[in-house]
Amino acid sequence: MAQPQHPESYTTYTALPEISFQHVPETSPTATPVIILRLDRPKANNAFTDTMMTSLVSAFNLLSTDARVKAIVFTGADPRNRVFCPGMDLDQASNSSTTTSGAKKTKPPSPRRAQHTATAGRR
Repeated sequence: MAQPQHPESYTTYTALPEISFQHVPETSPTATPVIILRLDRPKANNAFTDTMMTSLVSAFNLLSTDARVKAIVFTGADPRNRVFCPGMDLDQASNSSTTTSGAKKTKPPSPRRAQHTATAGRR
């Protein structure tokens, strides 16, 4: 498997939506041994999304193969420092009609419907 192409600077790397990177020290123009990886949806209190999950997997794959990076600090973008991540963004999850693999989501049958189906042929 080919190694991913590492950017010179993660601070300016914007290929992964809903997350951001920061060098330590922040003023460094190139990647540093410590990278801050931030959930970046402050208006939604960093509520987790399918897009964020995909970006995080890609980010960890990228950072873990970069010899310059020795540590990753994982945090959330909240200017008041009140919340890291409240969990899944239920508004987005209920509006999504496909899974991250592209398969169509289906709702499980209600218990009443399943019971009725199971007993329909019996007398």
